Amino acid sequence: REEEQQRLDEEQRQREEEQRRLDEEQRQREATPDPGADLPMEFQLFR
Repeated sequence: REEEQQRLDEEQRQREEEQRRLDEEQRQREATPDPGADLPMEFQLFR
């Protein structure tokens, strides 16, 4: 029963790690806008 709990904790940790990695990739994509795309709203305010 203890081993089962440890296995579940490990799977939970791996899922959280995967989620963090996806969030990081998402942030990097948003920080690097497509050259042809319209500027994000915060940049339009300064034009």
